[in-house]
Amino acid sequence: MKELSIKARLYLISVTVLGFLSLLQSLWHFRGANYKLFSILLALVAMTMTLKIRIPGVPGTISIASAIILAATVLLGRTEAILLSGLCGLTQCLVKPEVRPRVYQTVFSIGSLMASANVAAWTYHITIRGLGGDEVPSQIIAIIMATFLYFFVNTLLVSGAIGLTSDTGILKVWHQNFLWSSVSYFAGSIIAYMIVVYIKQFGLFTFVVALPPLILVYYSYRLYLGRIADGQHHLKEMKELHLSTIEALALAIEAKDPTACTHSQRVKAYAVGLANAMKLEEAEVKAIEEAALLHDIGKLAVPDHILCKPGLLTPKEFERIRMHPVVGYEILAMIKFNSPVAEIVLHHHERWDGTGYPHHLRGDQIPVGARILAIADSFEALTAARHHRKAYSPEEAAAHILSQSGKAFEPGLTSLFCSIAAALRADADAAIALAGERRLKLDTDENRTSPVEPENYEAPTMTAYKAIGAANRDIATLYELAQVLGTTLRLNETLSIVALKINQMLPSSTFAIYLMENEELVPRLVEGVDEQMFHGLRIPYGQGISGRAAAHKEVTLNGDPKLEFSFKGKHHSVTYLQSAIAVPLIVDDKVIGVLSLYDLKPNRFGEDCLRLMDNISNKIAVALTNSLIYEQTHEDALTDPVTGLPNSRFLFMRMDQEISRAHRNNTALTVLAMDLDNFKQINDTRGHLMGDKVLFRMSQLLRSALREYDFVARTGGDEFVALIIDASEETVKRKIAGIQAEVAAFQIDSASPTEFSLGISIGYSCFGRDGYDTDTLLTAADASMYRIKNERKHARALAPITAR
Repeated sequence: MKELSIKARLYLISVTVLGFLSLLQSLWHFRGANYKLFSILLALVAMTMTLKIRIPGVPGTISIASAIILAATVLLGRTEAILLSGLCGLTQCLVKPEVRPRVYQTVFSIGSLMASANVAAWTYHITIRGLGGDEVPSQIIAIIMATFLYFFVNTLLVSGAIGLTSDTGILKVWHQNFLWSSVSYFAGSIIAYMIVVYIKQFGLFTFVVALPPLILVYYSYRLYLGRIADGQHHLKEMKELHLSTIEALALAIEAKDPTACTHSQRVKAYAVGLANAMKLEEAEVKAIEEAALLHDIGKLAVPDHILCKPGLLTPKEFERIRMHPVVGYEILAMIKFNSPVAEIVLHHHERWDGTGYPHHLRGDQIPVGARILAIADSFEALTAARHHRKAYSPEEAAAHILSQSGKAFEPGLTSLFCSIAAALRADADAAIALAGERRLKLDTDENRTSPVEPENYEAPTMTAYKAIGAANRDIATLYELAQVLGTTLRLNETLSIVALKINQMLPSSTFAIYLMENEELVPRLVEGVDEQMFHGLRIPYGQGISGRAAAHKEVTLNGDPKLEFSFKGKHHSVTYLQSAIAVPLIVDDKVIGVLSLYDLKPNRFGEDCLRLMDNISNKIAVALTNSLIYEQTHEDALTDPVTGLPNSRFLFMRMDQEISRAHRNNTALTVLAMDLDNFKQINDTRGHLMGDKVLFRMSQLLRSALREYDFVARTGGDEFVALIIDASEETVKRKIAGIQAEVAAFQIDSASPTEFSLGISIGYSCFGRDGYDTDTLLTAADASMYRIKNERKHARALAPITAR
């Protein structure tokens, strides 16, 4: 009793005390009794409490114990009736109870029954006195009144106890659990009157003799009701089987579309909730429930690549989608439903204004079930994410539904649905969560039952729902992969798309794509566990898992990932990865690279993985080849062929990026314009081949003199431009002085170290001070460079004069 609230404890104690006070008060006025009759009635009470009858279709059981207590009130008096009711409570708690009660529950049951019997006895005797005699009409009226109060007080006291201990409304408990039993109580009043009349007319002995036939009648009636209950139970099982079959079919339909998970279940919850709010007949609600579960069955005739298409549908593809209500109707018309399920499915895409499909019905021509289903289906679709859009919030979805009132949907239904949409969504969330828990429980091995399995039988690792979904996701992803790979030629984007799609189809711990470079496999993209171990990795052709796959042009399945790192040294070979699959990427019989997946589980990859990778490897290889060609072409177009530095085109692209960054982050950007001094003499005396060699070595010198994240390009002839990023002007001046010193110390070759004296003139401009765009900054830097070049030329001209 400690777990109960104080209010509940006080209530239980008060009712129990009231009942026992009733007994004590009646005993105080007790003046003797007919012990023979009392003993017989006591035996009958004990027997009837153990011989309860369960009426099919109602919650709980009935007995005629109340009739015997009422008969005792008439024949014996208040004290005997209270005693019998107390013993009745004790018997029902101790003899074959459905749930073993606790001590305080037993005591409360006895007390509440005695209090009820006391009220009934007082009512009977007061009514008799009020009607002025013990005649037949008076007895009937008094018994009816006593029965009414006995029923009302007894059930209300018990409802109070249930309500206070479970935090439920007392009247709600009474209505759900006890209102149905009022008929049995008033039937008991008739039996009570019959017992009274029988004993008064024929005596106690004949009543005892008549008991065996009455008991036989009871057992016959109980057997009859038991058979009815069995029939109802069988009917219920068949209905549940029917609904379970429909739900299983709905799940199989949903599994074809990865975006439609739980769609039918939610549509069912919304549609049934709206139908109940309209107070439709139970048969109509049942038809709507079944139609909601099966409304998308016609999508079995729609190709998977259309169902799973990531973008908007073309007009022709949409026409294929519009077929599904008709196909669904034709499928369901072959099933003998007891309600118009097929018709609801056929018309659930009709619109109130007549612009829907397939038959362009309008207004009341559309079946009410289809009108309800249309709203429920639209609301669920809006609140779920799709390939081409994000999910609407429930409020946004309800507002959209309301905006279509009188257009797509019936106005009255629309208003009603929007007023209860939040409550329906909460109910749907709860139902989906419960269904998920049940499915998870059924999926566990310890709860899965199966027939006798043959030897070497390997239990499936996926449920049927997951298998269907996986197969259709593979098809959809293959289609999407083919579509998306054709939209980009950039290598990094292609690699990212491949990684994303492969992980959707075949999740693994680590993903890697290697490209072939000089008879070695070099990782170009690695994501996942231990990815840092792949940095700097170069796998020789024919070695390791991936190298062998490339050399033999065959998939390597479930190899040891440690072999991939054996070429980096033993200290690199420790990894948690335990299995791998390596797929060669081949174009025109030439291996361009290898796609490898690694996993923390041993033997993770099976035949399904092998089949899937075999199907997609050719598409990936072609896409990567195109990207490599594009990357090389793009690089050639942006690279100076002599020095290997970026050219003028690349310079302008990079300057735009760095100017935007400097403006956005309020950081410094300096543009250096550089021109070699005396370079023309090299071309004139040593030839252009030597000139190109000098330019190449100058490019190396400039690269090493600048920081890693700075930028240098050759703009033509002996001119270069550099971008110094986020550095102070003093730092830039020191960098310029360093470059000039290194160029001045440069020697063309050791044979004639002093033949030519190279120098470099460098001017610069600063973002903000000298300009805010590419052209202005380059012009300012160029002007600064030519000014300095003239000053240096003038200084060299004066040098001999000064020397003399």
